[in-house]
Amino acid sequence: TARDQLQQHFSFPLDLWQVEAGGEILAGRNTIVCAPTGAGKTVVGEMALRIAFEDGMNSIYTTPLKALSNQKFMELRRIFGAENVGLSTGDMSINRGARITVMTTEVYRNMAWRASDKSDSEEGDSFGYDDLASNAVVVLDEFHYMGQPGRGGVWEECVITS
Repeated sequence: TARDQLQQHFSFPLDLWQVEAGGEILAGRNTIVCAPTGAGKTVVGEMALRIAFEDGMNSIYTTPLKALSNQKFMELRRIFGAENVGLSTGDMSINRGARITVMTTEVYRNMAWRASDKSDSEEGDSFGYDDLASNAVVVLDEFHYMGQPGRGGVWEECVITS
């Protein structure tokens, strides 16, 4: 069952809604999770990363702030191994080409925009089409930023171009 497949990676019991969201990801469907702060939405994001990782696919995990990206980078290195996790925050890049890349949402948006116009992507371009095409999963953490004046457009652009 989906519960058995997903539960093995967590030391606490998964809630039904987490299992349902994970089941949708296992089925290859785009999934948006909306739940109160502290309910465990990040667990679903980690499920998506795990599913892609176990299937040999690459993934991206975005956060709205460099500090959160740095924190998530360290957390995911503990889970997936340092050699499998990279970081890209615009002013810093660590372990480029890793199976999982943590980045700020703005960096992802820029990469997605470039990928949406393949003709602008040149060989060796640091955020070219190949960077996006090689990833099967994108987790947009802190999605509630989408409704914020000023920065919300970044999340909209990520959804439109992904």
